[in-house]
Parts: sequence; structure tokens; C-alpha cells
Amino acid sequence: METRRRLKKIGGSVALFIPPEMLEELRLGPDAEVEVTSEGTSMRVRRVEQGPPDELIEFAHRFTRKYDTALKNLAQR
Repeated sequence: METRRRLKKIGGSVALFIPPEMLEELRLGPDAEVEVTSEGTSMRVRRVEQGPPDELIEFAHRFTRKYDTALKNLAQR
């Protein structure tokens, strides 16, 4: 997908508004983290892959500690 946009000054920054179709295609939304790189006269914006939420990781640790023996028994079957 290709489009043209005009940069807009907002306070001390400059914003680039991304069309909804591109946001949907890239699976981006408000507060999404992106990586911006530049080379010569080009700029590249790329979605940053997010890992699982910290709460999920903590839950997985508690779960495996609590059910460690049962999980090992299941793995041996």
C-alpha cells in the first residue's frame, strides 16, 4: 500500500498521520510501539513485536512451580 501524507506541526513536534487502512494492515493502533529508521531520504516505520504481558509470565511461573510434579508425571506417560 502506498499513500502521500503531509506532516503536521503539533507543539514542538511534527506528526505523520497514518490512514486507518494501513494501521489495520500492520495491526497497529493507539499506543502501539514502532521502530523508526532513516536512510538517505527514506524513512521506515516498523511494528515492534511485543512479548507476552508480565502478568502472563508471572502466572506461568507460579503455575509450573505449583504443578511441577503433575506436569512431569504427565510428560512421562
